[in-house]
Amino acid sequence: MYYFDSLLVHPHNLEVRKKTHSYFIPLVHILPFRIYITIYFLYFLVIYVEGFLFFIFFFHQKTAFILDLKYIPPIYLLRYGILKITILSKGGNFVQLSQKKKISQTYIKVNKTQSLREFTTSFYDYFSKKIPLHDGVVILCIGTDRATGDSLGPLIGYKLKYMSYPNVFVYGTLDDPVHAKNLQETLKLIDKNHSNPLIIAIDACLGKMEHIGYITLGEGSIKPGAGVQKELPSVGDLFITGIVNFSGFMDMLVLQNTRLSIVMQMADVISSGIKHGLWKHYNKLDNQLTSY
Repeated sequence: MYYFDSLLVHPHNLEVRKKTHSYFIPLVHILPFRIYITIYFLYFLVIYVEGFLFFIFFFHQKTAFILDLKYIPPIYLLRYGILKITILSKGGNFVQLSQKKKISQTYIKVNKTQSLREFTTSFYDYFSKKIPLHDGVVILCIGTDRATGDSLGPLIGYKLKYMSYPNVFVYGTLDDPVHAKNLQETLKLIDKNHSNPLIIAIDACLGKMEHIGYITLGEGSIKPGAGVQKELPSVGDLFITGIVNFSGFMDMLVLQNTRLSIVMQMADVISSGIKHGLWKHYNKLDNQLTSY
């Protein structure tokens, strides 16, 4: 029996050889180039459109969804922020995709007229929602006074360290900063000295140029050191960050050359807002106790 040998096939002169195995003849060898390009274009168009339709269904369902990787253009995995990819069968292409969870957070422009009121209200809302699930409060102010942009945490810790509310503890001040070198030790100390505390993590961060001067706060943890390529553990049940400068190039140098003015404005708003929020919470508890 005769089979085509693809290694010996030419576009205009097909040679036939007697072989014991058949070979696949690429389309480019037997079809005009334009038809070949058209077929492959339609093929990729179909699988990309089908993959896109799968993703529309996936994001409308808001849940995990099982897809075949051949239908998923890789760019979609990056563009839509897939949180987890789990191989379901060894050697197979099927994966389980989980949509990235959207963390509840609030943005406040520090130089707005009502920035302190907005921050206090938002902080109290987040705090009062979380505190019933915990015993005590730990305010963890992360950063170092050796870099202006990274001194937001220690400055806030300095302003809060004299608070006298019950079971409220402050870690990270100008005298005893919590930074990359001692963060893990500090977390072990907190775990040893406090049982199920509500940890409020405060840190400076870098962002886009148009976001400089914004304070962000919300539920969830932060990963200190990510902006300056340091691998540190995630920390916090609530987070407060101040965007002090832009990121993207020589981040450590950018932090060291950040203006103190914007850092101080943020430190004043955040520390005052935390004080007012805690006062509101504990004053409400006192009123409830005296009413009985």
